[in-house]
Amino acid sequence: MRVRLPALRRWSHRLAGVVMLVASLAGTRPAVAQAGHPSGPPGTESYRLTLKALRAVIPLVQGPAASQCEKREEKRDPYTMSLAEMTATLERCSPLRAELAKAGVSSKDAASVLGAFMYAGRRITQEESAIAMGNQAPPLPPGPLKDNVTLLRQHEAELRRMTQSPDRKAGT
Repeated sequence: MRVRLPALRRWSHRLAGVVMLVASLAGTRPAVAQAGHPSGPPGTESYRLTLKALRAVIPLVQGPAASQCEKREEKRDPYTMSLAEMTATLERCSPLRAELAKAGVSSKDAASVLGAFMYAGRRITQEESAIAMGNQAPPLPPGPLKDNVTLLRQHEAELRRMTQSPDRKAGT
């Protein structure tokens, strides 16, 4: 199933919202993505996402616990962060860390889910950009990234709801 370009833009904006939430929790200045990891934190490219993991992590990193911390931290480009840095970022937010623990999710697992989500989202964006330009992205070999892209495409509507900002849910 191909996503039409307008749907891609909405999907990209919502993915960017989750990614920027992680960035807002990070404690250093923004960096240029090209200077870091082009698709996400190393180590997360081999993480196989599950819908259960996404359902556990995404609402928490978009919830009130995370928003309590985001105003206190300077923003950083999450595409330049290592998995350890993403984990440390989540650990620094004690309300979010408590919510993750209550859900039975470690900060490291949450960082892995977010990193793999970023990798797959970036790949979807690359594929759709290639299609919009009349090209085709190189096929992915079998493995976690291909499976993650498939998972995100299959559950796009639910992920859209999960990644929608609370402001938009309220109709503002």
